[in-house]
Amino acid sequence: MAIPSNVLEIRYSYIYNRFVSDDIKIASLSDVHISDAIKTNDIDFMIDSIKKEKPNYICTLGDIVDYPNILDKEINRLKCERLFMGLSKIAPVYVVMGNHDYIDYDTGNKHDENYKEEFWNKINNIKNINIVNDKKIVLKDLIIGGYLEKRKSYHDKGKEFFYEDFTNSNMIVNNNTKPKILLMHSPEPLDYNKNIDLVSCYDVILCGHYHNGCVPSILNKIWLPKNGGVITPSKRLFPKNVRGIRILKGDTYLIYNGGWTKIPDNTPDIFHVLDKMCNRQIDITILTNKYKKLEVKTKKIKKN
Repeated sequence: MAIPSNVLEIRYSYIYNRFVSDDIKIASLSDVHISDAIKTNDIDFMIDSIKKEKPNYICTLGDIVDYPNILDKEINRLKCERLFMGLSKIAPVYVVMGNHDYIDYDTGNKHDENYKEEFWNKINNIKNINIVNDKKIVLKDLIIGGYLEKRKSYHDKGKEFFYEDFTNSNMIVNNNTKPKILLMHSPEPLDYNKNIDLVSCYDVILCGHYHNGCVPSILNKIWLPKNGGVITPSKRLFPKNVRGIRILKGDTYLIYNGGWTKIPDNTPDIFHVLDKMCNRQIDITILTNKYKKLEVKTKKIKKN
């Protein structure tokens, strides 16, 4: 069983936006991978850490569960409900799903969609919880889009499928009076220029999936290349563009959320040592008109 690190790293990104009057603070959480390895006190640590930041909005970026059938166990359903109930009492929560939330890896068939619709409808009915798969939400001070990456997005030809599907999903926005945030689980399609052009109508894109490249915390600041990693979920070794913050085009920022869990419990035991070596991560993105360039700060908190 994976044993997670007890250190949380919070990254603060101050991003200039000309449409902002008062700062907008967005907390984002990704890749929790709820399983037997995630305990109730881990859930409470997530909630308490985000609560102390007093965000205006909270975004979860997919892979909340390790695989769909994990929700067949009551204890894991309760942990998932506990997480969303706790977050909902802090601020409005916007949820987009990741591949582990709806592709049943436990069956050995990686193409088996097993979306637990009844359970997720229950979560969506919690006050302040909004599942935004393929939806755009216009708020008083912000636009939030949530793109659900389909099964084909995770295949070898996913970049071509992404372009067509994103266009047909009505995710393009033309509003020029409010900041625009896009939530999507995997940033992999954004390694291709035509897809970058497509999403550049958003100011900030929040993604997960890459788990900070599984770079051990002690090497996080010195690992080269700067945004590179050790391994990806698709087993690519020493990949580029899997962590940090990247300017895609113009003023569009892509923030790679490092994720809470680095090595999910369903991964072969030999890799679990990496999870202990990597910090848990949460992002706090502050949209502001006070900074003319990107400012990034971090702090670490140790779980009691």
